Amino acid sequence: MEDELAQAHPFEKSITIDCLSEGQIIGACLPFFSAGSATIIPSGDDAAVLAAPLQRYVITTDMLVEHSHFRCDWSTAYDIGSRAAAQNLADVVAMGATPHGLVVALALPRNLSANWVTECAYGIAQYCQNYNCEVVGGDMTTHGDNSSPIVISITATGIPLNDKLTLRNQAQPGDVVALAGSLGLSRAGLELYQQDCYLSGDNRVVTPSVPIHAKSIIVADNLTTTTRLGAEACQRIYRSPQPPLHDVLQALTSSDMSSWNAMMDVSDGLVLDAQRMASASSVQIHLDTALLTQHVDALMPIFQDRTMCTDFVLTGGEDHSFLATFAQTIPSCFHPIGHVRSGSAGVFIDGKPFEGVGGWDHGSGRDRPSASKGFALPFKDDNHL
Repeated sequence: MEDELAQAHPFEKSITIDCLSEGQIIGACLPFFSAGSATIIPSGDDAAVLAAPLQRYVITTDMLVEHSHFRCDWSTAYDIGSRAAAQNLADVVAMGATPHGLVVALALPRNLSANWVTECAYGIAQYCQNYNCEVVGGDMTTHGDNSSPIVISITATGIPLNDKLTLRNQAQPGDVVALAGSLGLSRAGLELYQQDCYLSGDNRVVTPSVPIHAKSIIVADNLTTTTRLGAEACQRIYRSPQPPLHDVLQALTSSDMSSWNAMMDVSDGLVLDAQRMASASSVQIHLDTALLTQHVDALMPIFQDRTMCTDFVLTGGEDHSFLATFAQTIPSCFHPIGHVRSGSAGVFIDGKPFEGVGGWDHGSGRDRPSASKGFALPFKDDNHL
């Protein structure tokens, strides 16, 4: 990976963005953003122009703010760029559309490394290339003082794949509730980072005060290979989620759309997003924890606490999996996790109404969960801290 990133580091390490003009920085990023078949006028003019093959567009915007959504001592610039692209493209696909174009806006502290900017741009570009999606423009500014946070805002567009959009207000009584992707892994990765457990494959001791730039570990001597691999996977998903976009896009183009009803990206937690779907559709969504066992079991070697692992699966966000309801046939990339009933809108867990927030509510002061109070990781060895 370091060899691949060499092209994303065109400046000397000591060069910060306040040493360069906006044109120099943007010029260093542009080679990563190759124009695709849909681009008529690429970046470089006052605005880009894209071909519009249909009369409808899907459009979405998402924002990442340093310290709230990511930390630069946990994630590389490449990770952060990839993550920003992934969560926007997941929103597009959740509408039943294929990604088409992105515009990226950055607000940056003046003393930020210029190579951080180009590496972030490279991460965005590389992720988008996987889905034939083009970065067609954007904007950049500096703000505040040297301690100001990095802010990344992306607007993504998509083209509907079918006449029928998969809206969150289309769940119907009798539908099967199904999921594509993982649950709880990102939340588990956050927990590991918050408890100063930096996992690496070489048993190297890394003190929390040293920026690790997502290299992974402080470990206990008795950490098993299974636990290590599971913990590394959780931290990797936290840094850069991998929603099953290819699988869902393939399902949207190859399956009978008459079976598809509602769908949405699970960004803030399964229960919270299910509540949003239930409210929009005026239905009850019943989730069966027995059908979520595979997700809970994936976390058990790390935390060895089924209650905690179940909570991560139900309320942890940012895996960017897909929650959907189907009238009949379920595509192979989904698996059933519950069903839809008529009645007052709400979410039920094993037949009981869920009480609580159910995830990460950005408007309630609960923007990101803190480390679990009073919980000690079973493999954490204080001698390594």
